[in-house]
Amino acid sequence: VLLTIYEGPSAAYTTVGSVASADALVVIGQVDNCLWLQVQTAAGQTGWVSGQASKVQLNRSCADIPMGTYRPLNGSVVYDRRAALGSGQFTVQNNADDDALVILSDETDQPVVGVYVRGASEYTLEGIANGTYTVYVATGDDWNGEQRMFDLVWEYWRFEDPALFEAQSDYYTVITITLYAVSQEASSET
Repeated sequence: VLLTIYEGPSAAYTTVGSVASADALVVIGQVDNCLWLQVQTAAGQTGWVSGQASKVQLNRSCADIPMGTYRPLNGSVVYDRRAALGSGQFTVQNNADDDALVILSDETDQPVVGVYVRGASEYTLEGIANGTYTVYVATGDDWNGEQRMFDLVWEYWRFEDPALFEAQSDYYTVITITLYAVSQEASSET
């Protein structure tokens, strides 16, 4: 029986290899109380396997295994505190090589929704409720799923202009921001 190794902690990630279920693996991290295990094979390959008891037998307590790092899928909503959904659409075009966490905060500067956009990718977040939001962006590496942020932050900034979302029966707001490499500026279009 083969055990599939994925790029990240979900079967939605790309398959990067497989090993026989009887093979010994070195567990280097975990998420969701060992639901997924970050492993290294004898050949040195790293990736993620399902931590289901029927597939894996651990020789130490899950509490002793550190939180693993992984690169979330493009468009992963890393937190969502929206009280209600609206009609607004918010598109992030990430033209930089670095991955980004983009956060919309409310008028009291409390984060409302955060989305992970991989470098050289685009994602449209739908369901933005009417309101004025501040847009924050962090780019980095070594995603910490428990903290919902990068362990290594390269850049962190906020857009000076607020993002105003309005919807009526005959229209709704669509906002697109474009992120560029560090040597360039970020831009916004409405």
